[in-house]
Amino acid sequence: MKEKMPHYFLAIPLPEEIKSLLYAYSMSLKKEMHFKKWVLQEDYHITLSFLGPSSVLQLESLVFHIQQITSRHEPFSLQLLDIHTFGLTDAPRVLWVNVLTDKELFDLQEKVKEACKKVGFHVDERQYRPHITLAKRWTGNVPFQTNQMPSLNQMQWICNKITLYQVDPRRIPNYIPIDEFSLVT
Repeated sequence: MKEKMPHYFLAIPLPEEIKSLLYAYSMSLKKEMHFKKWVLQEDYHITLSFLGPSSVLQLESLVFHIQQITSRHEPFSLQLLDIHTFGLTDAPRVLWVNVLTDKELFDLQEKVKEACKKVGFHVDERQYRPHITLAKRWTGNVPFQTNQMPSLNQMQWICNKITLYQVDPRRIPNYIPIDEFSLVT
């Protein structure tokens, strides 16, 4: 039986204090909103590019390119805004937190995406929508109501690094940090 290659993605990690606040917020929503899976606090992140399976050589090449990008990109501010959903209005696939976006985040994501392509990864070409996933797959007995979503206090932090994660669905947490790239200060 052929063993599957691990999957990877590049993302902006969240500071522990933001993760803790988001988790407390998420647990308060859990009482009212019935989703099949609630994301663990340790797995919160903002995806820049999903990579899928990768060889060691491909990852080594990608690490070189990401180091080049982060050595020329300054830290920038990020801010949480409000809650949204992906999927059907009355039975959403994903409950997520919107991130106040600025040019710096989109520039960084575009450079990361181009580096991924250069190394041979197939990247998502849809418009980039930075977000933090809180829960997946609505399981409520009644249709999901958007008026159930309370407002989120605006939390702000400085993005100063990118992390390369390996996905391991058999492990808790599911995402293992493999490498970290600091933005230049």
